[in-house]
Amino acid sequence: MYDLKIQNATYYSCDMFLKGNIYISDGIIKCISLEDSPSKEVIDAKNYFVLPGIIDPHMHFRDPGNTEREDFYSGSQAAAAGGITTVFEMPISKPPVYNTHILDNRIRIAKEKSMVNFAFYGAAGYENLDDLDDLSRAGVVAFKTFLHPAPIGRDEEFRGLTVRDDGELFRLFQKAADYDFRLCFHAENNDIIKACAEKLEIEDNSYHYKSRPKSAELSSVSTLIHLAESFKVKIGICHISCPEAIDLIQAAKKRGLDVIAETCPHYLVMDHGHIMKYGAFAKCNPPLRSKEDVKGMWHHLSKRHIDTLCSDHAPFVLEEKNKGIKASYAGMPGIEVSLPIMLNQVNLGNLTLGDVVRLMSENIAKLYGLYPRKGSLSVGADADITIVDMNRQHVFKKDHLKTKSKDTALVFDGMQVKGMPVYTIVSGQTVMDHGQVSLLKGHGKFVKRL
Repeated sequence: MYDLKIQNATYYSCDMFLKGNIYISDGIIKCISLEDSPSKEVIDAKNYFVLPGIIDPHMHFRDPGNTEREDFYSGSQAAAAGGITTVFEMPISKPPVYNTHILDNRIRIAKEKSMVNFAFYGAAGYENLDDLDDLSRAGVVAFKTFLHPAPIGRDEEFRGLTVRDDGELFRLFQKAADYDFRLCFHAENNDIIKACAEKLEIEDNSYHYKSRPKSAELSSVSTLIHLAESFKVKIGICHISCPEAIDLIQAAKKRGLDVIAETCPHYLVMDHGHIMKYGAFAKCNPPLRSKEDVKGMWHHLSKRHIDTLCSDHAPFVLEEKNKGIKASYAGMPGIEVSLPIMLNQVNLGNLTLGDVVRLMSENIAKLYGLYPRKGSLSVGADADITIVDMNRQHVFKKDHLKTKSKDTALVFDGMQVKGMPVYTIVSGQTVMDHGQVSLLKGHGKFVKRL
């Protein structure tokens, strides 16, 4: 007698879709077979597609310190609603995860609140180089670094998370060269941004993308690649917004560099026009680019030059996004909509459902040391499963979202998609059933890098 049977499954495994019944007990996939066996609970997956649990490798829940924006309970409800079974939490919090004591506290909080599984990045800045090894051994999946001082008024959120110049960045790579962990970066050159901003007298919404040109992103990507090759360090370039950055990464991969190229759905379906229309509610860093850049990003995605997709879920309260284009904080609350946006693109013929699995589950698990426990539908793997209905049409309404920052989700309000998650299963337990999210507070488990 199994705990759960997913019957009539068209499931993704070994780069193809297969037929069978998936049997789960104790949070583990125990058997996949065409034979019928008894189970306590049954999900009929006829007319659906059964995918390895979708992973969001880059998001922010703000807990502790700014729980008015989001916490692990509300954020994990939003994740479950969006078909996400595991989240990788970035270290921006109060305080950031710059030592193992802070990591232990965040794990404790997440264990009490989260409905979905969770992993953590460690903070890697000039202030805490001696803590990186301990954090890595404690199981963080990677490290995150910003290439600029803490933003004004947010010192406590960015402590231990920044390098202020290329000299400090050089020392970070020197330190990482002695270990096997991955460094991930927000790749924008702050000096170029400051120089551009000082020259701009524009007061309309175009200020944001004109003050953060592609050259700022490309300059940082080029520097990071050079240092990574020099010190033989694994890196990741977060939320890439322009195709030229992928060009640089692809050339480095051909030379043998282990580098992750990550982007977000909003860089594939949004452009300058969204900033002009929605202002600060479409403000993110790097900024949304031109229609031509969006086309170039799709070209790279079609060539499999992009490794992973993330939401970069960045929740803020309405007051923080209502300060105008210059003063408002950058970020959008996308964790609930990222998978449906990409399923819609499958229905539009821009990629395949197998591509979605590769970009939003399998590659992430492999590149961050979690495979095959995560990112795989195979016997012995964790029973983290996302079931999708590719024919289901849905219109997002911000007031119906689970995130605390729903009032700032104007860019998604009224968005229509075809293709929706209908079941989210975490460790063998259904946490979302056709849009209804359970109240399993504390069900999620801490996931360590293998």
